[in-house]
Amino acid sequence: LPNGTLSATKADYYKSGYDRGHMVPAGDFVWNKELKDETFCYTNINPQKAVLNRGIWENLENKIRGKVLKYSENAYIVTGAIFNSKCEERIGPDSLCVPVAYFKILYFESKKSMFAFLFDHTVDQYMGEITDFQVTVDEIEQITGENFFDLLDDDFEAKLESVIVKFDD
Repeated sequence: LPNGTLSATKADYYKSGYDRGHMVPAGDFVWNKELKDETFCYTNINPQKAVLNRGIWENLENKIRGKVLKYSENAYIVTGAIFNSKCEERIGPDSLCVPVAYFKILYFESKKSMFAFLFDHTVDQYMGEITDFQVTVDEIEQITGENFFDLLDDDFEAKLESVIVKFDD
């Protein structure tokens, strides 16, 4: 980045029209002030439209947190931003690239269930329920070129990543 750091700064978001969208939500660490404070580092933040960040994204984070508490078990949660090669929209003095999409993947090992969500960040509204934004993990892997659960048995991984299991409360 031009500012000589490896991270964005407050100035990059100032009057940009974008929220500082957390990849790992602060609400996941209310039990530990130090960890909660670390979620506010700019390395955990991406430009996110308020309509996504304060709407369906926040709703999804709350539902995931509720499901983790309900199941009383650990969950593997992968969150990411997707950028296109052209980076058509930039903000701030450091020219931060604005993502074109965001995703979350949730895996409950003991329940042998996986959920994936994809949000197009180029739209102005998010109509519908959270389940309307569910996709397969395979779809996200195809877009990102990543293999998120490569340590799982290949047949088991293929089965979990290729289906949509309805995400309910």
